[in-house]
Amino acid sequence: MALAGVGVAAAIYFVPWDTVWSWFRASFGALLSWLMRAWENFKSWVRTTATGQITAAAGKQGLEMTVRQLQAVR
Repeated sequence: MALAGVGVAAAIYFVPWDTVWSWFRASFGALLSWLMRAWENFKSWVRTTATGQITAAAGKQGLEMTVRQLQAVR
């Protein structure tokens, strides 16, 4: 299992992704446009989650949480 993780990490690091995306763009067109938008949204989500930055859109979707003291039952 660890070897699979190392293989995926190496592929992400060493593969010339600009060339791969250019080939896909030429081959698939509209499908790739949708895929690229999804990828950019995913990267944005990871960036805001990992760094704790909240954008205006993400702030509207957040939940307000409060902590209340429990009452003793008598």
